[in-house]
Amino acid sequence: MSGRDRQIAAAAAICLLGFYLLTFSGRFHSSDGLSMYTAADSLVRYGRLDTEQIRWMGLQQGTFGPDGRLYSRKGAATTFLAVPLVWLGLTLPDIGPVHTALLLAPLLTALAGLYLSLTVRRAFSGMALPTPLTPLAVTLIWGLGSMAWPYTKTFFSEPLVALTLIAATYHLVSFRDTLATRQAVGVGAWLGLGLLARAANAIIVPLYGLALLWYLALDHGLPWNRLATWRARSRQHEVWQPVLAFVAPVILAGLLVLLYNAMRFGNPFESGYLESEQFSAFWPQGILGELLSPGRGLLWYTPWLLALIPAVPRAWQRDRALTALALGTALIYVLFYGKWYMWHGGFAWGPRFLVPILPLLALLAAPLFARRRTGPGAPDWRRWAPAGFILLGLLGLAINLIGVAWDFMPHQNALDAAGFKLFDPATFFNPRWAQIPGVLALGSATTLDAVWVIDGRVAGRMLLIAGVLALIGVVVLLLTLRWRTGPWVRGGLGLMAVGVWLMLGDARAFERPVYHEIVDRLESSTLPDAIIWHDDLVNTPVLLNLYRGRLPILGLNVTGATFNDQATARAVRASGSVPRPVWLISDGPDRLHNALDGELLESKYLVLDETVDTLRLALYYDGSNWSDVTPATIDLAPSGSKPLIRVDSYRYTPSAERGGVVAVALDWEGLRPIGEDYQVFVHLVPVQAPDERVGQQDGAPFLGLRPTSTWQVGEVIHDRHAILVPAQAPPGAYQLRVGLYRLSDLARLATSTGGDAIEIGPIEIR
Repeated sequence: MSGRDRQIAAAAAICLLGFYLLTFSGRFHSSDGLSMYTAADSLVRYGRLDTEQIRWMGLQQGTFGPDGRLYSRKGAATTFLAVPLVWLGLTLPDIGPVHTALLLAPLLTALAGLYLSLTVRRAFSGMALPTPLTPLAVTLIWGLGSMAWPYTKTFFSEPLVALTLIAATYHLVSFRDTLATRQAVGVGAWLGLGLLARAANAIIVPLYGLALLWYLALDHGLPWNRLATWRARSRQHEVWQPVLAFVAPVILAGLLVLLYNAMRFGNPFESGYLESEQFSAFWPQGILGELLSPGRGLLWYTPWLLALIPAVPRAWQRDRALTALALGTALIYVLFYGKWYMWHGGFAWGPRFLVPILPLLALLAAPLFARRRTGPGAPDWRRWAPAGFILLGLLGLAINLIGVAWDFMPHQNALDAAGFKLFDPATFFNPRWAQIPGVLALGSATTLDAVWVIDGRVAGRMLLIAGVLALIGVVVLLLTLRWRTGPWVRGGLGLMAVGVWLMLGDARAFERPVYHEIVDRLESSTLPDAIIWHDDLVNTPVLLNLYRGRLPILGLNVTGATFNDQATARAVRASGSVPRPVWLISDGPDRLHNALDGELLESKYLVLDETVDTLRLALYYDGSNWSDVTPATIDLAPSGSKPLIRVDSYRYTPSAERGGVVAVALDWEGLRPIGEDYQVFVHLVPVQAPDERVGQQDGAPFLGLRPTSTWQVGEVIHDRHAILVPAQAPPGAYQLRVGLYRLSDLARLATSTGGDAIEIGPIEIR
C-alpha cells in the first residue's frame, strides 16, 4: 500500500471528523454513557473506579460492590480511553471534562473511517478499483450515510467496538498479504480491546482466528494434500508463532476483564449484570425486529445494505475468508443480540447493537466499483451498481440526518405519553409509531440537538466555529486529492484542535449560570476534606463539567422530608457520620423539609443556606481545632429590665484559613420566662476594626429549631453557629461578636460585660 493511499485515508477521516464536530452535542443521550463517563471522572479526580457521583441511578446502570459503593457494570475500555480526555478537560483552561470526554465517539468513528479506507484498498488490491475513489466513496457512505454518524453524538461503546472490528480486519488482511507476526499481534490486540469494551465480543474472536488459520493454510500449501509440509513448518515455528501472537493479546484482555470485575465487585467472575438482564427475548421477534421492523429495523436506517446483494458474490470471488468473516460476524451479532432481552438497544437511534458490524458490511460493497469487461449480454446492473450504491448511501444520509439533528428521547417520551409501556413491541412493529418519522415530526429549529443550540437559541459564535471545523475537513480532503504531497493532514488536525478548544470553551461558558455561581463558591473554599451532596439529578453532567475540584461528590435522589429508599438513607448516614464539612446542592425543599438537611442538622454546624436561582446551596461544618470550653456567666437583658438569658460557656475555633470556617458553640440558659423570639447574631470582625464585618450569621437558636419562646426556665440550650471566611479576607487577628436581638424591632439585648455583644477570640485568619 502506498503512502498516497494512507494520505487519502487520513484526509477522509479528517473530513468525517469535521462533520462530526459540526453536529457535536456535548451531552449524554443515555444513562449507559453517563455511567461509563462517571467511572472515568472518578479515576481522574479520586483514583477510584466507583460512580458515587450518580449514586441516585442505583441499579439502573450500576451495581453495588462489597464496599457499598456504586460501580458501573459496563466494559472498561470506553471508560479508560476517556481518562486522558477527562484529564485534559480538568487541566486545560476554559474547557470542561464532560465536553472533552464526549469527543471520544467522534474521534473513534473518524479513526474507524481511516481503517475502513485502508482495508478497502488492501483487501481488494487485486481488483481493478478506481483508486482512490472507491475507498473514499465506501468510507464516506458508511461514515455519513449510516448510524455511525448519530452515534458520534453519544457516549455508547458501539463506536469503539466498530473501530476494533474494522482495525482487526485491516491487520488480518495485512497478515494475508505479508504473514508478518506483528500483523497477527494487531488482530489480537484490537479484538482484545473490543473484548474490554464489551465482554460479549468474545463470540467473534474464533471467526478471526479461523480466518487467520485459513490464510496460514493457504500459504503452506493446504488444504490437506500437503499435511507433511504443514507439520514440518510448524516445527520451525512458521505456523505457531503468528497463532500465539494472535492469541496472547486476547488472553491478556480476558484477564484484564476478570481483574476489572474483581476490582469492582470483589469477584473476577461477577460482571455486575442483574438477573433480569438476560437472553430472554422471543428469538424470531428479536431477529426480525433488528433487521426489518419499522421501528428499529437495520435496513430502514442503512438502506445501502441492499447493494450487498450484487456485491457479496464479487467479494467472495476475491477473498472467501474475508467475505465469510464479515458476513459471519454480522450473522453472529444478529443472532446473539436478537435473543437479548433488550434487543433494540433501549434508548437509542435504530438497532444500537448492530452499529459495530456496519464497517465490515460497507467493506463488502467495494467490489461494486471494480471495472469488469462485459460483453453485449452482460446484465445492466453491473454498470449501474456503483451508482445505485451511492444513491442508496445518499438516502441513508438523509435518514440518519434526522437522528443527527434531533434527539430520539422526545419521541420516546411521546410514546410514553400515548400510554405505551416502555419499549412496548407495538412501538417497534407498528409503522404508525416508527422512530424515523416520529423523530422527524417532533423536530424543529428550536429543538436541534447540538452544542451550539442553548435552550432553543442558536449560539452564533459556536455555530460559526463548528461550521469552520466541517469546512476544514472538506478542504483537507480536496487538497489531498488534488496534490499528492503537502502538510494538509497535519495542518488540518492542528487547526481543528484550536477550533475544538474554542468551541468547548464557549460551550462551558454557556452552561447554566446558576452552576457557574455555585462552582465558584465551591472552588473558592479552603475545606479540603469536605464532601458535596447533590440531588439535582438532571444537571449532574453540568456540575461535573464545571467543577474542577477534587472534593468527592455524592449524587442522591431525595425529594422530600423522608428518603425515597433505604439504600439512599444508608449512604447518606454513612457519609454524614464522618467528621467533615458537607456542601449541599439541592433543588428540593427548604432545610426544615429536606431529608438531607435532617441528617445534618443534629450533628453539624450550618455555615450558610442560600438560594441561588432555583437551587439551594448550604454548607454544614464539623467543628475542628476547638479551643477549650470557656466558662462564662454573661447575662443578657432587655434595656432597663432584669437579666433574661445567660451564656454559661462557649468554645470556638481559634484559627482558620481564608475560605475556611470559624465556628462557635454556645450554652444558653433561660433565667425567666421568655415571651417572644430573639435572634442570635454572630459577626466576624477584625480586632483592629471591630465595626467592619467580614462575615456574619443570623438566625433563631439551634438552626431555627429552638426559638427562645420555647425555652423553659433553667433549661440549657446547646447552640452552634459557623461563618464561612471570605477567600479575599485579609489575614490577621479577628474575633467573633455574639448577641441577641428582638426580631420585632431589632433591639439588642444588653450584656452584663457592657455593650450589646459578647466578644469571643482572638481568631487567627491565615
